[in-house]
Amino acid sequence: MEAPPRAPDPVPGRVELGGVTLPTPWCGLYEKVPEGVMDEGMPIVLQQYARLAEHFGYELLVSVRSGAPVSMPGMMDTILNVGMTAEAVQEWSDRIGLRAALDSRRRLIQMLGATAYGVPADRFETVLTAVKVEAGVSEDKDLNPLHLQKVIKQFLDAFQKFTGHVFPETVSEQLRCSVPWSGGAFAREQEDALWQLVFTAQPERSRVFEPSSKRRKNAPEPSPPATA
Repeated sequence: MEAPPRAPDPVPGRVELGGVTLPTPWCGLYEKVPEGVMDEGMPIVLQQYARLAEHFGYELLVSVRSGAPVSMPGMMDTILNVGMTAEAVQEWSDRIGLRAALDSRRRLIQMLGATAYGVPADRFETVLTAVKVEAGVSEDKDLNPLHLQKVIKQFLDAFQKFTGHVFPETVSEQLRCSVPWSGGAFAREQEDALWQLVFTAQPERSRVFEPSSKRRKNAPEPSPPATA
C-alpha cells in the first residue's frame, strides 16, 4: 500500500503524498482497549492530514473506508467528505460552488451519523424525501442550495435528537469517530474468530486530483509516509 506514492505516477494532475497504514493488530487491539489505541493512532493520522493541508494550502476532505481481502472497494460502508464542517462550507463554496459544498456536507452528516453513530438511515431519508416533495423534485441533484440548507438543518436536528449531542464540527472530532468505525466495520459483519484471521490493514489514502490551474505554486515536496 505504501509503494504507489514512491512510484512514477502516469496520471496527469494526480499527486500522491503517501498514506497512514493502521495495521491488522491495531484493528484487533481497538476492540479491547479503544481509548489507548486511539490516543496512539490519531496523532499520526492528524499529522498526515496537517501535512496535506500545508502542501495544498487548504484543508482537504477525507474518505474513510472499511476493507477486507474478501471485499471489493466500495462494497462496504464509506464515510465521505470528512472535514466538511460548518466553517469549511464557505471555503469549499469558493472552490466548487455553493450547491456542491452544501451537498457534500449533507452527505457527510448522513454517512457519519448512520455508520459511526448508528442513527437509523430512515430518519435521514424521511427528511430528504419530505424536502424533495416540498420542492417538487424527484432527484437529489435537483435540490437547490436553499433546499439543501433546509435538509442540513433537519439532519442536524435528527442527529442530535438520536445521539443526545451536537454533530462534531472539527476535523479531529470527525476523524476520531470515523477511523475506529472503519477498523471495526468488518468485525461487526463476521464472527470474532474469523475476523482475527481475515481482517486487513486500514489505509488512510492520500490520493488527490488537483486541477493544474488550482495547484499551489512552489508547494514543498512531501516527506515519506508514516506508519502507525
